[in-house]
Amino acid sequence: MPTLRASGPSPGCVSAPTASRRSWPPELGETPFEALPPGGTPTGVGVGLPGFVGDGTLEVPSAELFGDLGAVRGFSGPVSVVGAHSDRAGSNVTLEWREGDAWVQASLDVTNLDLLGAPAGRYQTDPLDASAPAVVVYGASGRATDLASLTSSRAVLSISDEPDGARKLQVEAEFTAADGSVQEAFLVATVREGSIRPIVISGALMSGDLGDIAGYGADSSRVDGTYTTALSSIRLDAEGPGWWVMNYLNVSGLDLRTVAAGVYRSDAASGIAISATGCSGPSYGTYTYDHSVDEGEIQIEDGEDGERRIDYAMLFPSADGRSSQIARGSFRFRVVSRR
Repeated sequence: MPTLRASGPSPGCVSAPTASRRSWPPELGETPFEALPPGGTPTGVGVGLPGFVGDGTLEVPSAELFGDLGAVRGFSGPVSVVGAHSDRAGSNVTLEWREGDAWVQASLDVTNLDLLGAPAGRYQTDPLDASAPAVVVYGASGRATDLASLTSSRAVLSISDEPDGARKLQVEAEFTAADGSVQEAFLVATVREGSIRPIVISGALMSGDLGDIAGYGADSSRVDGTYTTALSSIRLDAEGPGWWVMNYLNVSGLDLRTVAAGVYRSDAASGIAISATGCSGPSYGTYTYDHSVDEGEIQIEDGEDGERRIDYAMLFPSADGRSSQIARGSFRFRVVSRR
């Protein structure tokens, strides 16, 4: 690979050698489910599971809610999509309905079932089989100061295929209100695979110098990656006795799945940007070095059966900022679809 030049620190990065140790990345909090705050002002973020986000893996072109929930009765009509996510382990779709001072939010949570890959049919929780698909709806509603936060006592999910490749979800959910009465709410949504797909990574190796960790070399102990045609992100971690290193690569302007094999570097004229964040420290999640750079390159090679290989070299400043360090790595990858 060509000789690399060091670039300056990116805003927000910790590059001083005396930087205090912090936990990275922050762990998702076990925030309990809550309805609206006192005063009845909808926040739009009170419903859902801890760590639930709309990450682009699932698109919801159309959806609606109707039924009764808490003090809000007879609601019906189009809704906004608060978030949506789907993978092989489970899926979430959170929808919100508003009219005047009335507000309803319903979060469909499905575990052990991929909404995009599962066979069409009806699904509901089997309390005697922990490995079977489980379906639950978390609901919240509000009208002035009369607020409710409910979990479905029964929920049935029906999945059917649409002619355009999308899938139709129909959910019947029952809730027990505060007065002991049973309420029903229904969720209908059309979903399709989002633009973001997972990257399956294998054979990852890391080596080089980063911060106070010099001459490291090991198989990657943790890998993760996401892909779109315009932007792909790959995280690799490696660790050994008394040390840990993380490289987080972002490659934009290149379709890693289809671009021709070859060597690529950041090039403003062609819209290619290759950047990385590097962290290192004495143990996983505890780091004394944190820096982002956009000086480096990747080499893409073709493999068998659609698999490809990437070798990368990213240039980072040393912990004292007086010299340069190179973090290298290699891995095989495959972009997958859930369907």
